[in-house]
Amino acid sequence: MASDTTDKTTDVTEDEDVETPRQQHDDVRKMRPTILRRRLTEAWNKRSETVYVRQFGPKAIPMELYPQLKKYGEVEDADSAYHLMWEIPPENVLIVRKPGDAAITEKMIEIATFLIQNKGYKLYLESEAKSDPRLQQFSYLPQTKTLVNPQEVDFVICLGGDGTFLYATSLFKDCTIPPIMCFGMGSLGFLTHFVSENYKEDIDRITTKHMSITLRSRISAKIIPRLHSCSIVEQITPTDSTQSLPTDSDAEPSPKSAVPRRTRAVFSESGDVNIIEEYGIPSIHRFACINEVTVDRGVSPYLTQIEIYLNDFKITTAQADGIIVATPTGSTAYSLAAGASMLHPSTAAFIITPICPHSLSFRPIVVPNGVQIKLKLAEQSRHSAWVSFDGRERQEMKLDDEILLNLDPNPVPCLNNTGHVSDWFKSLINGLNWNVRQIQKKL
Repeated sequence: MASDTTDKTTDVTEDEDVETPRQQHDDVRKMRPTILRRRLTEAWNKRSETVYVRQFGPKAIPMELYPQLKKYGEVEDADSAYHLMWEIPPENVLIVRKPGDAAITEKMIEIATFLIQNKGYKLYLESEAKSDPRLQQFSYLPQTKTLVNPQEVDFVICLGGDGTFLYATSLFKDCTIPPIMCFGMGSLGFLTHFVSENYKEDIDRITTKHMSITLRSRISAKIIPRLHSCSIVEQITPTDSTQSLPTDSDAEPSPKSAVPRRTRAVFSESGDVNIIEEYGIPSIHRFACINEVTVDRGVSPYLTQIEIYLNDFKITTAQADGIIVATPTGSTAYSLAAGASMLHPSTAAFIITPICPHSLSFRPIVVPNGVQIKLKLAEQSRHSAWVSFDGRERQEMKLDDEILLNLDPNPVPCLNNTGHVSDWFKSLINGLNWNVRQIQKKL
């Protein structure tokens, strides 16, 4: 019996040595459910970091989680914490371009032709881009698909500037984000590291080499309105006095009511109408930001008084024109202009920056991105404030409204051109003239 067991063990070992690509693919499928969080060793980046991401879009995975399945190409930028590997070869590509620029449209047609004719990829375009009259010369336009489900995209190509990149990331809200390659054809180009003239070589690198990836963290923001003392609204449509709301949340609405079941409308102290959704919970608005969340005084002449909490511990009340909570990516944007420091995009932190604080001692602070940040207007505030998310979705923040900020579980995987360190410092020097001056002559 012992000899039989030994023979069987030997046979299994020999089979594993000649494992087929299909078996490797099955191994990944079996391993994925068991890998939730894994610490990178010092050999990967000489620091302790937790891997939260198991997948970049539907087909790309971080090489560090499955090093035994590395099958092709050299590893670029070996010191980077993350490298790209394809579980299944990519086939669906989304191109996002800066609208209204004829030169960029021409380059998009050139790249799209290369992707379809030479690489055999399926191309996705946004409905706005596909309806552009200047694309009618594109012979493959009937074969392209209109973007409907972002989760079908394997990787993204951006043509434009930083704003184009920010817009592309906003298309992926509640799903894993595929790798993004950004070609700088805009104004500043701080986040775009690839040159459009070299697009053929760079696109080939996506599948022939393990390109390094910078994971740019995002902020998951939620606005939670808090209801004040209120009264039940019997009629919310002045033109139709027959549309009434039940005063009891458990009662069925009348047949003519346009309000869903178990829904109540109330007047706040300011006279505005608020809708309380099912079970009386205020509606919650969610946003994903790659740069920053900004709360400012808007058109009010008064300072804002914003209470800042970390994990429900109140750290201070900011009396200022506003507050910026920025990611490391956003630390070189509005936060930098407000006087804060710059953080490398791989830094696991958020930076809280006051805007024109009425205090000489209130300086920007860096906090770990594992905490929950809560912002709310103080009770003694003289006016409401305004909140924006990456400079968009601007809306009024009422007294006692709360904004909860957490680390978004889906970071943005950006492909590096020369390396995760060199790309960033080249952007600082070329885009912001960081520490650029004439060299002092020696004596």
